[in-house]
Amino acid sequence: MRGLTLAWFVAATPLRGQVSAGPGADVSAAERGALEQLGEANATIFELVDSWFAGRPIQYYHFGRDAARPTILYRVRGRSDAVTTLPGLEGYSALRAVYVVEPKPGVDAPAVRSQAQIEDLVRRGLARLAGPGTVINAPIVPQGSRLDRDPAERTVLGAWYRGHRVSYYDLGPVSAVAIPLLVFISEFDENGEGVPVDGQPSNASAVPGVAGYSDMWQIRLVLVGDRFEPGSYRDHRRALADARAGRFQLMDPGVVVNCPVMYLDGKPAAR
Repeated sequence: MRGLTLAWFVAATPLRGQVSAGPGADVSAAERGALEQLGEANATIFELVDSWFAGRPIQYYHFGRDAARPTILYRVRGRSDAVTTLPGLEGYSALRAVYVVEPKPGVDAPAVRSQAQIEDLVRRGLARLAGPGTVINAPIVPQGSRLDRDPAERTVLGAWYRGHRVSYYDLGPVSAVAIPLLVFISEFDENGEGVPVDGQPSNASAVPGVAGYSDMWQIRLVLVGDRFEPGSYRDHRRALADARAGRFQLMDPGVVVNCPVMYLDGKPAAR
């Protein structure tokens, strides 16, 4: 299976003890377009994708391309979360360093809905900022989305982006380093995109519980020939060895994707 498709704001008078006005609807055209793509009309069922690791079947979700550079998730006591990037914007990443915001008494914490408000509160001494803490994998998804067969039965969470409501999943702590994922292709289409070999799943270089594992994958394309037998490769080490021996052409397109492994040998992975 393959699985990726790709508010209002209450202003307050900026007096001491109150929350200053945030940007609300004051967003750029690019931000407005990104927010529209996150509407319920684009709700997605993220299906599990089959792959292999060292001869063992695995399955992961595919949340698309990622800059793999941690951004910020603010967690405001009281409580409202705020994020600083969106899918579709330059530099977007689901990697988020968690900062805890502790407003002082008298501050309307649920009204804090943007990074600008948080910075203003901290500057005026009306909140304390603690962090960065753990880096988590928190992909932003269209409203109404869900995860197919999620072993943890996660529910979508809400956050604010410059006064606009968005949805995300908290997939837990993650390494910020991208590791190799081999994708087998037969050719390139007219747009220069690799055409996956039907019947040949990707080969992963690690799984949860193995040293060095990360949800972030550096795609490496394996261009196969006409005599390639789909489904015959189930270990990335063998594929790499054959590529180095000249049997395949190995290419690095410079693409990182967010694909958290959920199942190993048909059982929930130890995330």
